[in-house]
Amino acid sequence: MQPHRLSTYSRIIILVILVLGINLFSVYQFDLQTMRAVRSVSTLVFLIVYFLLTTCRNRWVTGALVVLTLRDFMHLFFERSWGVELYLALGTLTYILLIIERVPFMKVSGFKKSSFSLAALFSLGNIVILYVLSGFVENQMQGALELPLFYCLGGSLIVLVSSAFYYNFTLNSNRSLLFALMVTGFIIADICACLAYFNDYEGLWYADRLFYAFSLGCLICFAIDSEGARREQEDIDILKDSL
Repeated sequence: MQPHRLSTYSRIIILVILVLGINLFSVYQFDLQTMRAVRSVSTLVFLIVYFLLTTCRNRWVTGALVVLTLRDFMHLFFERSWGVELYLALGTLTYILLIIERVPFMKVSGFKKSSFSLAALFSLGNIVILYVLSGFVENQMQGALELPLFYCLGGSLIVLVSSAFYYNFTLNSNRSLLFALMVTGFIIADICACLAYFNDYEGLWYADRLFYAFSLGCLICFAIDSEGARREQEDIDILKDSL
């Protein structure tokens, strides 16, 4: 009798739990710079796992993970103006690449009023959040590009939210749910990190690490679900024929 082997998804869940535990311990035990270093290495670990688990890779997801890893390393230089600007620019590029990954679906899915309304509602909520957060950070940003890049980051995240939830409400698959959960996690993590850093709500660093690890796990599961991607392509072909 062969020993039971853990599924790939079970291993990813274990990885998320281990990474989360290490990050939460770093928040509790170490200073801000060490916390950033631990998070940067954690993102790199997820990138390596992604390459180990995939052979046929989506170029937009691959690009997003690579850029996200670079962004987290820029976080080590966040006290310098150029570090802030690169961090915000790379974060914006990450979200744009994920938006592009969903464009083929958006182009053929047609207009569904209920899905569009729900996506618009989520987007409106994020616009309000972006406006509130800008009031917290505006007076603390020094470089000329920092505030515009902050708005670019928020704007790209709002578009990503719209595409993610429209995608999920229209297709309603496990893979589309993973994508929506990933985006939701990134939103919450970014909000928590912003409030923790600019308003000294240090307890929110724990929430930031929790939702960030969760989002990376969802992104890896989304990326390796080749069977789900195949079924999605079949659904997209059906949508094309019905338009």
